Amino acid sequence: MPDMKLAYLFRTRILAGCLLLPLTGCGGVSDEPVLHGVSGKVTLDGKPLETGTVLFVPLDGKGRADAGPVVKGEYRLKCTPGEKRVEITSQVEADKPAADGLPDYKSLIPAKYNRATTLTATVKSTGENAIDFAVTSK
Repeated sequence: MPDMKLAYLFRTRILAGCLLLPLTGCGGVSDEPVLHGVSGKVTLDGKPLETGTVLFVPLDGKGRADAGPVVKGEYRLKCTPGEKRVEITSQVEADKPAADGLPDYKSLIPAKYNRATTLTATVKSTGENAIDFAVTSK
């Protein structure tokens, strides 16, 4: 009799382990950051910015930067939450080609809105993130 109880106990433990095994590794913690939608309008001198890019960079320097295109004055992107430094860029082909004959480009947006940006934004982890930017060419 004791051998039967031992065999039953062994089988039930094996069966329970087999049933629980598929659950390990499924739905675990992901290394991927949680992204939240951010959208808004970008104007240059009061008019919609035709084309460009909006870049959200963490103010603390930790984590990833997220970018999205500006099309006809509007942008949409997915971004990690937190305090961000915002860079806006837009370029057009210059009137004259570069010295090597290839097309040259000039920036429509001053450095104070990109390389030396003063723009900031807070991306919330709940609710809507509608953030508009009004920049000037001077």
